[in-house]
Amino acid sequence: MSIAGALKERARGIGVRLGVRSYRPIDRSSVERWDSEFKSGAYEYFGNLRQLARYSILVGYIRHLGPDVSILDVGSGAGVLAARLRETPYRRYVGIDPVPEAIAQAAHLADDRTSFEVVDQPSRALGYFDVVVCNEVLYGVPDPEGMLDDIHGLLPAGGNLLTSIWRHPTDVGLRRMLDARFELVDAVSARNLTDETGDHGWRVSWYRRS
Repeated sequence: MSIAGALKERARGIGVRLGVRSYRPIDRSSVERWDSEFKSGAYEYFGNLRQLARYSILVGYIRHLGPDVSILDVGSGAGVLAARLRETPYRRYVGIDPVPEAIAQAAHLADDRTSFEVVDQPSRALGYFDVVVCNEVLYGVPDPEGMLDDIHGLLPAGGNLLTSIWRHPTDVGLRRMLDARFELVDAVSARNLTDETGDHGWRVSWYRRS
Protein backbone atom coordinates (compact mmCIF):
# COMPACT_ATOMS: atom_id res chain seq x y z
CA MET A 1 0.00 0.00 0.00
CA SER A 2 1.29 3.49 -0.85
CA ILE A 3 1.91 6.13 1.83
CA ALA A 4 -1.14 8.06 0.60
CA GLY A 5 -3.23 4.90 0.73
CA ALA A 6 -2.03 4.09 4.25
CA LEU A 7 -2.85 7.59 5.46
CA LYS A 8 -6.30 7.37 3.89
CA GLU A 9 -6.91 4.03 5.60
CA ARG A 10 -5.79 5.46 8.96
CA ALA A 11 -8.14 8.42 8.54
CA ARG A 12 -10.97 6.02 7.77
CA GLY A 13 -9.99 4.04 10.86
CA ILE A 14 -10.41 7.12 13.02
CA GLY A 15 -13.85 7.63 11.54
CA VAL A 16 -14.82 4.01 12.21
CA ARG A 17 -13.58 4.24 15.82
CA LEU A 18 -15.60 7.42 16.32
CA GLY A 19 -18.67 5.78 14.82
CA VAL A 20 -19.05 8.30 11.99
CA ARG A 21 -17.94 5.94 9.21
CA SER A 22 -18.98 2.38 8.48
CA TYR A 23 -16.66 -0.58 8.11
CA ARG A 24 -15.60 -1.45 4.58
CA PRO A 25 -13.86 -4.76 3.73
CA ILE A 26 -10.19 -4.22 2.96
CA ASP A 27 -9.86 -7.21 0.62
CA ARG A 28 -12.36 -6.93 -2.21
CA SER A 29 -10.85 -9.54 -4.53
CA SER A 30 -13.10 -11.71 -6.69
CA VAL A 31 -13.45 -15.48 -6.42
CA GLU A 32 -11.80 -15.71 -9.83
CA ARG A 33 -8.75 -13.80 -8.61
CA TRP A 34 -8.48 -15.90 -5.44
CA ASP A 35 -8.76 -19.04 -7.55
CA SER A 36 -5.90 -17.87 -9.77
CA GLU A 37 -3.79 -16.96 -6.73
CA PHE A 38 -4.32 -20.36 -5.10
CA LYS A 39 -3.23 -22.00 -8.38
CA SER A 40 -0.09 -19.85 -8.45
CA GLY A 41 0.88 -20.78 -4.88
CA ALA A 42 0.42 -17.23 -3.61
CA TYR A 43 -1.09 -18.45 -0.33
CA GLU A 44 1.39 -21.17 0.51
CA TYR A 45 2.87 -18.82 3.12
CA PHE A 46 -0.15 -19.52 5.35
CA GLY A 47 1.63 -22.72 6.32
CA ASN A 48 4.87 -20.93 7.17
CA LEU A 49 6.43 -20.41 10.59
CA ARG A 50 5.38 -16.76 10.79
CA GLN A 51 1.72 -17.77 10.61
CA LEU A 52 2.09 -20.45 13.28
CA ALA A 53 1.06 -18.28 16.25
CA ARG A 54 -2.49 -17.55 15.15
CA TYR A 55 -3.10 -21.14 14.06
CA SER A 56 -1.75 -22.43 17.37
CA ILE A 57 -4.15 -20.23 19.32
CA LEU A 58 -7.12 -21.43 17.25
CA VAL A 59 -6.08 -25.06 17.72
CA GLY A 60 -5.63 -24.43 21.45
CA TYR A 61 -9.14 -23.02 21.75
CA ILE A 62 -10.60 -26.02 19.90
CA ARG A 63 -8.74 -28.47 22.11
CA HIS A 64 -9.93 -26.60 25.19
CA LEU A 65 -13.54 -27.02 24.01
CA GLY A 66 -13.25 -30.79 24.20
CA PRO A 67 -12.89 -33.91 22.07
CA ASP A 68 -16.43 -34.26 20.71
CA VAL A 69 -17.04 -30.93 18.95
CA SER A 70 -18.32 -30.37 15.44
CA ILE A 71 -16.42 -27.64 13.55
CA LEU A 72 -17.33 -25.47 10.57
CA ASP A 73 -14.30 -23.71 9.10
CA VAL A 74 -15.59 -20.79 7.02
CA GLY A 75 -13.06 -19.83 4.36
CA SER A 76 -10.99 -22.94 4.99
CA GLY A 77 -8.72 -22.31 2.02
CA ALA A 78 -6.30 -25.12 1.23
CA GLY A 79 -6.85 -26.74 4.62
CA VAL A 80 -3.99 -25.32 6.70
CA LEU A 81 -6.08 -25.30 9.88
CA ALA A 82 -7.47 -28.77 9.13
CA ALA A 83 -3.93 -30.09 8.75
CA ARG A 84 -2.95 -28.60 12.12
CA LEU A 85 -6.00 -30.28 13.69
CA ARG A 86 -5.09 -33.79 12.49
CA GLU A 87 -3.98 -34.93 15.95
CA THR A 88 -6.88 -33.16 17.70
CA PRO A 89 -9.96 -35.19 18.68
CA TYR A 90 -13.14 -33.82 17.11
CA ARG A 91 -16.38 -35.39 15.96
CA ARG A 92 -16.83 -33.61 12.65
CA TYR A 93 -15.03 -30.95 10.62
CA VAL A 94 -16.46 -29.25 7.52
CA GLY A 95 -14.30 -26.77 5.62
CA ILE A 96 -16.09 -24.45 3.20
CA ASP A 97 -14.69 -21.93 0.73
CA PRO A 98 -16.06 -20.24 -2.40
CA VAL A 99 -12.77 -20.86 -4.25
CA PRO A 100 -12.73 -24.20 -6.14
CA GLU A 101 -8.93 -24.40 -6.33
CA ALA A 102 -8.62 -23.96 -2.56
CA ILE A 103 -11.02 -26.84 -1.93
CA ALA A 104 -9.22 -28.98 -4.52
CA GLN A 105 -5.93 -28.40 -2.68
CA ALA A 106 -7.54 -29.37 0.65
CA ALA A 107 -9.17 -32.55 -0.67
CA HIS A 108 -6.28 -34.84 0.32
CA LEU A 109 -7.07 -34.09 3.99
CA ALA A 110 -10.61 -35.50 3.78
CA ASP A 111 -11.46 -38.60 5.78
CA ASP A 112 -14.44 -40.10 7.61
CA ARG A 113 -14.69 -37.12 9.96
CA THR A 114 -13.30 -34.35 7.70
CA SER A 115 -14.86 -32.93 4.54
CA PHE A 116 -14.50 -29.88 2.29
CA GLU A 117 -17.10 -28.20 0.11
CA VAL A 118 -17.23 -25.31 -2.34
CA VAL A 119 -19.79 -23.03 -0.67
CA ASP A 120 -20.28 -19.30 -1.21
CA GLN A 121 -21.94 -18.47 2.11
CA PRO A 122 -22.59 -20.45 5.30
CA SER A 123 -26.25 -21.47 5.61
CA ARG A 124 -28.45 -23.75 7.68
CA ALA A 125 -28.28 -26.32 4.90
CA LEU A 126 -24.89 -27.22 6.37
CA GLY A 127 -26.44 -28.15 9.72
CA TYR A 128 -25.57 -26.92 13.21
CA PHE A 129 -22.09 -26.83 14.71
CA ASP A 130 -20.53 -26.51 18.15
CA VAL A 131 -17.72 -24.34 16.76
CA VAL A 132 -17.53 -22.01 13.76
CA VAL A 133 -14.11 -20.69 12.74
CA CYS A 134 -13.59 -17.48 10.73
CA ASN A 135 -9.84 -17.44 10.19
CA GLU A 136 -8.79 -14.31 8.24
CA VAL A 137 -12.15 -14.17 6.50
CA LEU A 138 -14.31 -11.34 7.79
CA TYR A 139 -12.35 -8.47 6.25
CA GLY A 140 -12.52 -10.11 2.81
CA VAL A 141 -16.26 -10.73 2.37
CA PRO A 142 -18.55 -8.07 0.89
CA ASP A 143 -21.09 -8.26 3.74
CA PRO A 144 -19.44 -9.28 7.03
CA GLU A 145 -22.55 -8.36 9.03
CA GLY A 146 -24.66 -10.66 6.89
CA MET A 147 -22.14 -13.47 7.27
CA LEU A 148 -22.13 -13.06 11.06
CA ASP A 149 -25.92 -13.18 11.10
CA ASP A 150 -25.79 -16.43 9.10
CA ILE A 151 -23.19 -17.88 11.47
CA HIS A 152 -25.31 -16.88 14.47
CA GLY A 153 -28.07 -19.05 13.00
CA LEU A 154 -25.74 -22.05 12.70
CA LEU A 155 -24.80 -22.05 16.37
CA PRO A 156 -27.00 -23.31 19.21
CA ALA A 157 -27.16 -21.33 22.45
CA GLY A 158 -23.72 -21.71 23.99
CA GLY A 159 -22.12 -22.39 20.60
CA ASN A 160 -18.69 -20.94 19.88
CA LEU A 161 -17.25 -18.65 17.21
CA LEU A 162 -13.47 -18.41 16.83
CA THR A 163 -12.01 -15.56 14.80
CA SER A 164 -8.59 -14.49 13.64
CA ILE A 165 -8.46 -10.96 12.24
CA TRP A 166 -5.40 -9.30 10.76
CA ARG A 167 -4.87 -6.00 12.57
CA HIS A 168 -5.68 -3.02 10.36
CA PRO A 169 -6.83 0.56 11.07
CA THR A 170 -10.55 -0.19 10.72
CA ASP A 171 -10.69 -3.60 12.43
CA VAL A 172 -12.59 -2.04 15.34
CA GLY A 173 -15.59 -2.05 13.00
CA LEU A 174 -15.47 -5.84 12.81
CA ARG A 175 -15.12 -6.13 16.58
CA ARG A 176 -18.26 -4.05 17.03
CA MET A 177 -20.17 -6.35 14.69
CA LEU A 178 -18.98 -9.34 16.69
CA ASP A 179 -19.69 -7.75 20.07
CA ALA A 180 -23.25 -6.92 18.95
CA ARG A 181 -24.01 -10.58 18.23
CA PHE A 182 -21.82 -12.67 20.54
CA GLU A 183 -20.34 -12.70 24.03
CA LEU A 184 -16.56 -12.33 24.14
CA VAL A 185 -14.97 -15.19 26.10
CA ASP A 186 -11.28 -14.60 25.41
CA ALA A 187 -9.03 -12.63 23.07
CA VAL A 188 -5.30 -12.73 22.35
CA SER A 189 -3.01 -10.49 20.30
CA ALA A 190 -0.39 -12.36 18.28
CA ARG A 191 2.47 -10.61 16.52
CA ASN A 192 5.59 -12.05 14.96
CA LEU A 193 8.53 -10.01 16.26
CA THR A 194 10.85 -11.31 13.53
CA ASP A 195 8.66 -9.81 10.79
CA GLU A 196 10.59 -6.79 9.52
CA THR A 197 7.60 -5.41 7.59
CA GLY A 198 6.14 -3.88 10.76
CA ASP A 199 3.00 -6.00 10.48
CA HIS A 200 0.75 -5.51 13.52
CA GLY A 201 -0.20 -9.19 13.62
CA TRP A 202 -3.59 -10.61 14.51
CA ARG A 203 -6.30 -10.56 17.12
CA VAL A 204 -7.53 -14.11 17.78
CA SER A 205 -10.79 -14.28 19.72
CA TRP A 206 -13.26 -16.75 21.17
CA TYR A 207 -16.91 -15.69 21.21
CA ARG A 208 -19.97 -17.52 22.45
CA ARG A 209 -23.59 -17.31 21.39
CA SER A 210 -25.69 -16.51 24.45
